[in-house]
Amino acid sequence: MRLATVRKLSLGATAVLMILTGFFIWQDQSNVEAERTATARAAEFRQLGLDLAKASDYLTDEVRFYTVTGDKTHLDNYWREVKETKSRDRVVSRLKALGATADELGLIDKAKASSDALIKLEELAMQAVADGKLDQARGHVYGADYAAGKAKISNLIQSFQNTINSRATAEVTHARNAASTMMIMLDIMLLLTAVSFVAILHLVFNRRTVAPIVEMQDVVTRLANAEYGVEVPHRERKDEIGDMARAVLVFKENGIANERMQAERSQ
Repeated sequence: MRLATVRKLSLGATAVLMILTGFFIWQDQSNVEAERTATARAAEFRQLGLDLAKASDYLTDEVRFYTVTGDKTHLDNYWREVKETKSRDRVVSRLKALGATADELGLIDKAKASSDALIKLEELAMQAVADGKLDQARGHVYGADYAAGKAKISNLIQSFQNTINSRATAEVTHARNAASTMMIMLDIMLLLTAVSFVAILHLVFNRRTVAPIVEMQDVVTRLANAEYGVEVPHRERKDEIGDMARAVLVFKENGIANERMQAERSQ
């Protein structure tokens, strides 16, 4: 095979390896970005679960503070959360945007349905405070029925948090494993590219080109010094080195012929 063809094949192989390496680098960056996104989603899911629990506890705290102190500020805080802030609605809207499952959202709906009984007790407590019956008001929000309803809601919210956190953690683990696998593949590809490049340099440019040229240079030098007994190597090759060797062989044969003619003339 001629050196020009070998060079083209070597360049082609190197180009393919470089393209594959570039693809693996791009894929690795994509996986790292996917892992980063999954981690951010997991953190936001956890925070939304906490926000939901805090919103429920906030309403309970404000209505209880109101029954204890009679301070209307707590009543205003309660209704501001219900009518303006609407933490639950904000959490649900964001969960839908993040792709929360129907089962996960269903737990929130169950918690909301269970809160109806608490709302009735809270409204009775507020009316009792307005009537000046603080003891009766406290009985509504500190009694066994309220505690049982609150525990049921808290358990549903806790189940929601556990479910959504488990799914988010699984997404992060999957993304991290994919990124780790791609990193290993990239390392292997870089090693393969480096080994291939060194092999091409050694086999194609050193053994097939540089070393034979150096060897032919020595032969030409010896022939120039009339050492016609030197053997001309690589004559059987079908490439440029073979062409050079056969040309040097002609030079050698001409030298031998000239030497013979001079000897005959001297005789």
